Amino acid sequence: MKDLLIIGSGGVGRDVLNIIDRSYKNNFSKIYFLDDNFSLGKLINGIEVVGKTKDLNKFSRQKTEVIIAIGNPILRRKFHKIVVRKKYNLFSLIDKSVIIKNPVKIGKGVIILPNSIVSQDTAIGDNTLIDTNVIVGHDVIIKDNCVISPMACVLGKVIIESQVEVGCGAQIYLNVKVGRLSKIAMGSSVYKDVPKLFTVAGNPARKIRDNSNEIKEGN
Repeated sequence: MKDLLIIGSGGVGRDVLNIIDRSYKNNFSKIYFLDDNFSLGKLINGIEVVGKTKDLNKFSRQKTEVIIAIGNPILRRKFHKIVVRKKYNLFSLIDKSVIIKNPVKIGKGVIILPNSIVSQDTAIGDNTLIDTNVIVGHDVIIKDNCVISPMACVLGKVIIESQVEVGCGAQIYLNVKVGRLSKIAMGSSVYKDVPKLFTVAGNPARKIRDNSNEIKEGN
């Protein structure tokens, strides 16, 4: 039985602990947090912060699984690159209440929180976070390092490129393509393709901001 390192001890980290308690209680011998914002030894819901992300090398690759519990797509990719480069295994965590209508392809390090639904012939890329009560329709492609927030609805044949953030309650309609590093604001309804590096908002969703000044596309 392996140990589990959770990178990030904030809200998503605590959600991960809840899923482990519900669905993976006997999968790990020990569970620890790595967090750059908390001091060594701090307890988060009874789980110890044992170091910062730079301390990852102190843990055996053969005996350790890693989960990235961070709700920001840019930071998810940053730590994803570190974990992959250092050759640690990313563990996928899916709450037992999630409905998956097979066949579905799920990548490494994916987190799916309670009461979400993933429909058939969908593909979810590595290290993507699907939050609570999300509906993902049929034939959807969600690429790496995305964050789909609670109550979002992604309808059939949508393509979501990497590092996209979909806000709470947003709706993305059939056949839409969402470009990489874009953001869809809370409660928006998206009927048309979203260019990369833009934030859209409203019903119907319209471009409200060019993200290129705040996000380097190479991230």
